[in-house]
Amino acid sequence: MRSFFLPMLLVIMLSSKALGWGIDAEFNDDIYAQTSLAAKAIKAGVVRYCLDISPAVQNQFTEENTKRTAEWALQAWLSALGALQPPAARVEYVPCSGKKDLRIIIGSAASDPTANGADTQYVTVSADPGENSIDVRLDTDYVWHETRDVSGATNGDYRWHSIADFVEPGQTLDSLIARLAGSERLTLDQFAQERKVAHPYVFWTDYVVFLHEFGHAFGLCDTVDGLFQRYCDARYVSQGEQPSSVMKDSNFFYLTDDDLQGLKALAGRLQQKVQ
Repeated sequence: MRSFFLPMLLVIMLSSKALGWGIDAEFNDDIYAQTSLAAKAIKAGVVRYCLDISPAVQNQFTEENTKRTAEWALQAWLSALGALQPPAARVEYVPCSGKKDLRIIIGSAASDPTANGADTQYVTVSADPGENSIDVRLDTDYVWHETRDVSGATNGDYRWHSIADFVEPGQTLDSLIARLAGSERLTLDQFAQERKVAHPYVFWTDYVVFLHEFGHAFGLCDTVDGLFQRYCDARYVSQGEQPSSVMKDSNFFYLTDDDLQGLKALAGRLQQKVQ
């Protein structure tokens, strides 16, 4: 399975309507379902992840900053899942050479380029879910060319960069994300206006893509028209139109009510599968 991360501005341009939360159609396959991070968290109580950062971009995406950023995004989903099915699973950093549940790949994808800058792939090589894992890839070759004169999105080229680039003097990466995702719960629009930068410059950050792609790794699908029909199980979706959310347009540093409703439905469906 491959789930693509669509730029919010592209989503708005291509789709006038989006359905609500949805569960990925491939959850009908038990091996696939039990490989999901939601299943691993419920059954094992731990999600093991590793980083595979290309040497060419290690100055831009340092190991320490990327670990902190990834763990904030993972904990957002795990804390919400733990509130539904306590206790919350813990996060464990492991080498990529050993057993893992999630591998985060950051670097050039010239040999296998992504369509929209990032993707999520379930790597199911065994009937034993413990041997399977998920790859979330951020393609640093990808460039978003903004040329449409959209308000708040200055024309130009935008590439992936670290949310750590927004850390100000006297501030830490943890305190920045805690403010954005917790104490003040800002949207990307609000933060872009606060920092007086173009919306795409905030959008194309690692934390934003991790939060969205980890939603796929837990088992939720994109709900934009077109992708919804292709990837979502029509039996497990909300009805009507979806408000802006992480799994729709990624305009948030935190999980919205719609994202949480999708996770709740997902947890209920998985409960019997992982017993």
